[in-house]
Amino acid sequence: IIVLAATFILEKNPELIQPVQTPTIGPTVQAMMVEGWLSSDITQIEILDSQGSRLKILQIEEGNWVIALPDGDVADAGIVEEIRTQITAARTTSFLDPGYDLNAIGLSIPSNTLTIRSAQGRETVIHIGQLTPTGTGYYVKVDNSAPAVVSKFSIDDILRNLQRDVLVHLETFPTTQP
Repeated sequence: IIVLAATFILEKNPELIQPVQTPTIGPTVQAMMVEGWLSSDITQIEILDSQGSRLKILQIEEGNWVIALPDGDVADAGIVEEIRTQITAARTTSFLDPGYDLNAIGLSIPSNTLTIRSAQGRETVIHIGQLTPTGTGYYVKVDNSAPAVVSKFSIDDILRNLQRDVLVHLETFPTTQP
């Protein structure tokens, strides 16, 4: 009778004999800071800081770049390629609520505004705010998206490379001594 009852119960409730599934832990997927961009798509990069200083670099032909603002000097193509890769590889670590107070995280008046453009006229604007309380990320707002946090190291690398002194390498030659 017990075997018959157990068989009847298991036929009506097959989930009772299913093995317990333990969830597998895998890597978490993080969103890209700029979705849908390849580094090769970027043909113009402009940065504006909170004091109004502007630096703009343009691709004048494949592999050749010029600093359009402030002076028209030739930019180091290797550094520009590194910047393009850094921008397209940066990932968000978290998103904030879309209605988050932008003033509280330094995005109402961003410390830096980075604008990238493609040859076809596509444009994305990245506002960079203040450091997070832990000091491991910056608050950013890309176009009209919700504020997000991006690694401090990613943003610092981009900002460090977007300096005129880094982009223009002046050749120095040894002077002869008399």
